[in-house]
Amino acid sequence: MRLLIDGYNLMHAAGRMNRRFGPDGLRRARHRFLNDLADALGPERAVQTTVVFDASSLPLNQPPESSHKGMTIIYAIEDEDADSRIELLIARDSAPRSLSVVSTDRRIRRAAERRRAASIPADEFLDFLDALRSPPRRAAPVPNRKEKADRPDILPPKEVETWLREFEGIDDDPIAEQAFGPGPADWTDEDLERVAREVEAEFRDVVRPLSPRSRRR
Repeated sequence: MRLLIDGYNLMHAAGRMNRRFGPDGLRRARHRFLNDLADALGPERAVQTTVVFDASSLPLNQPPESSHKGMTIIYAIEDEDADSRIELLIARDSAPRSLSVVSTDRRIRRAAERRRAASIPADEFLDFLDALRSPPRRAAPVPNRKEKADRPDILPPKEVETWLREFEGIDDDPIAEQAFGPGPADWTDEDLERVAREVEAEFRDVVRPLSPRSRRR
């Protein structure tokens, strides 16, 4: 994106213009403005940027056209004002559709629109610069779905206690003994742990709005 900027118009929108500058005040304000502009744009955008300033006379030790941190700086010393120079630059541009003109001046905006260049008001461009200065937001890490799927579901302690109470005394139940064989006397600790894991696996995915005992009514 190539930029053509109305210098003092953008400085005014940014609050960089005072009604009265002290000795050398305007030059120093302009220098700070250009430094900040170049820093916000970055090297790649800066080399595609032209800034035009009004000038009834050239600033001390400044040629009509110069470079500042990659940006082209033009003082409209040979024109009636900066608007006239910007209009001329728009008219002579060989690829105006790839040009963005920054100014709130209606005259300049109409000149840009006639050649189908982008017209950006100064305040909107300042918002753009603020966005460039802001560090990018870091996105929250996306959970690893595979890891989540591989992780076994664990029953809450209270639910485990409920099922333990449900099966309490099953060893003395003759029907259970007939169905499952000898009681724990013939079982090892490993067998008991295996059964507990199987019970937990069987019921961990079942949604139970009522307690185990209440459903047996």
